[in-house]
Amino acid sequence: MTSLATLSRGDYRVRIIQDSDQRNPRSEFTNLAHALTIDTHLGNYIEVDPDGGPLEAAWKRVAWNYKAGVDTFERYARIYHGATVIEHRPARGAVSLWYLTAADIEEHGIENPEALIRTEISQYQAWADGEVYSLLAEKLALLQEIGKPEAPIRREWNSFHAESGLYGIEYATEAANDLLDRAPETWAAVSG
Repeated sequence: MTSLATLSRGDYRVRIIQDSDQRNPRSEFTNLAHALTIDTHLGNYIEVDPDGGPLEAAWKRVAWNYKAGVDTFERYARIYHGATVIEHRPARGAVSLWYLTAADIEEHGIENPEALIRTEISQYQAWADGEVYSLLAEKLALLQEIGKPEAPIRREWNSFHAESGLYGIEYATEAANDLLDRAPETWAAVSG
């Protein structure tokens, strides 16, 4: 298990490790925003989310001409459904439309729909780019064979806390620093 980064304070350290076992957050978690995949590569990308939400049928009617279709869909969604729509065009990967209808916003009491959509996009894109991480907290132990004071002292890191499912290296680094800032005695309680 290779660490991408290690943050240390005294006898404690937290290693950031790439987590290759995480599944698509669109299928693993409850998401509030809806995502529609724009097929710009003749079906060569998997869908961002197989359930395009309540406006999926409207998108399918205009998707044949995706360039004009995006503008048409955004206008329709905004005028008839009070939707907030964000187009996502990553450097690599599927192009997509993300949206929340006025009904979604009201039902869930969302104060900043654009921020919520951008958070879900960021989480999905981190997963799609393979940027999901785990943390492994360790404490340095000094070990010597019992009854042999002349025996060499070995240094060994013992892990005692782990967290997984951290999307994006910035978030993982922030979580590792937060973990080191807390008293190590609280780590066991955090790990559940």
